[in-house]
Amino acid sequence: MVYSGCKKKSYGTVSYRLLNKKVIEDNIDTLMSLNKRVSVTDSFPGLFGVDDRQVLLSSVSRLKKTVLNETDPYRFIKVNNLLSIIGEIYSGEQFVLNEIMAVTRSRQVSKDIKILFLSFLVDIGMEEEIIATLFDLDELAEMAEFATDNLIGLIRGDLGDKLLFLQEFGGFDDQGQEEIMKQLAEENTDAAAEMLGILAYAYETGIAAPAVSLLGKNLRARKVSVLNELASCNDKFISTLARRVLSECNKDGSRKPSRRKWEKPYGELYDAVVSSVDGQGNRAVWLAWTLPNRKNRIVAFNLLLNTATGIKDCFGIPVLTKKDFENMIQEISLSAVVLRNDYKYCLSLVRGALKKNLSEGYRVPLEFAFWRRCMDNDIYPEEYVPIYNDFIPETEKQIQDSYDRLEMLFEEREFAVWYEETPEVYDTAEEIMALADKNTGQTYARKVMKLENRIINRVIKPLLPVIKERLKITIDFLHRTGKETLAKEAVVCLITLDSVPIEQHPFIRRMCFESISSAINNLKNGVDIRVDPEYM
Repeated sequence: MVYSGCKKKSYGTVSYRLLNKKVIEDNIDTLMSLNKRVSVTDSFPGLFGVDDRQVLLSSVSRLKKTVLNETDPYRFIKVNNLLSIIGEIYSGEQFVLNEIMAVTRSRQVSKDIKILFLSFLVDIGMEEEIIATLFDLDELAEMAEFATDNLIGLIRGDLGDKLLFLQEFGGFDDQGQEEIMKQLAEENTDAAAEMLGILAYAYETGIAAPAVSLLGKNLRARKVSVLNELASCNDKFISTLARRVLSECNKDGSRKPSRRKWEKPYGELYDAVVSSVDGQGNRAVWLAWTLPNRKNRIVAFNLLLNTATGIKDCFGIPVLTKKDFENMIQEISLSAVVLRNDYKYCLSLVRGALKKNLSEGYRVPLEFAFWRRCMDNDIYPEEYVPIYNDFIPETEKQIQDSYDRLEMLFEEREFAVWYEETPEVYDTAEEIMALADKNTGQTYARKVMKLENRIINRVIKPLLPVIKERLKITIDFLHRTGKETLAKEAVVCLITLDSVPIEQHPFIRRMCFESISSAINNLKNGVDIRVDPEYM
């Protein structure tokens, strides 16, 4: 195989991210309306890449228009999301900074929007001297007090506001979170009691324990309702705490009966969607329910699962039409294979990912506390065991025949993005590009093979346990999507990885080729991950 830098289009790769201005703007419009603040690139990777400047131009333009549109009731969320988009790809472009500073100085900017700008400027490392020219000390103190009050006010809003509260709450330090929970307890409203209940479902002892305890302060009917639900949940830690609080409150007769349950914010299950696993071990799970008394409206949330780290990200869309949901799934289908209407399978994957979070010490996104509670006792940590042994070929000839075709797995969509992007791969890609200009024939081939073997041993070989895990999960997915023949080919790949030197395995060699080819193609198009802050 020869490196030309003109490899086939790979689904969802850096090489073929969106270049068309209209498509970029349409995607920004979609992102503006999502209840989402972080990791936009994880869920919408197609938006970013070789035309980052166009993304920045379009985002800044929309930012100015949105800030000045005082009649837009969703202005805060839109500005929040636009700043998130800008923040993920901003790398020092002066025009971005100039425009944001100009908007910040506008008299039409409200306090809550100014707080977002202040947070953005701090996050990108703006010097204190420059920030001081935009906000005076009295204004900063007033904004800090306003920010907390505004945050508490979100709990009295709709579903989108409540999800936004959780996102913002997660950005405070331990002391700040403790103070906010105390304010929730003092507010003594149904909305405050329910938010404390949601926080009790967080997989963080420092949040869950005080949330349950605070529900016992100034006990009222709604708090009893929330505590009763917590006491009956399948989490022993939460249920034990809740029963203890209820028992203590009952000693002095202050416990009051609750006439109604803590209701869920949705109706019947509408769909459960799961994608194939990409080359980094990521896959998306979408769950959607109908909204009671809202014809053609649904609520949905997305989980980004990773084979190594568990639940990596979580965000919800409070209200969207069924048509919008279908369009969204259709767009996802362009970059990944999806399986629909298998709720039990999705739940099993979420439980397995949660088990990975808790056993390996990876933090569970705080927003998951809301959706965990919504799914009742369906969610708990439980290792997921993929089905793959059932597809091992019966004869050695069948294994050999499949082995000879293993490099062709990369022609299938389930394996199209199984390659590695690391600085060392890009270093090697540059060396091969230089060789191509100077050498031909056998000398070139020998040198390239030496470089390939270096990548295989230094980059891919350490990942063999991870690759095996992804293969098992992918085989299981292929089986569930009815691709039995392809599942058998993938099983042969799995069982032969240790049977030959790694440099000779056809699947590994093709993975190396795809990795270097992608890097060469990106470098020729001006994309270099080595200058990305994530790799610095």
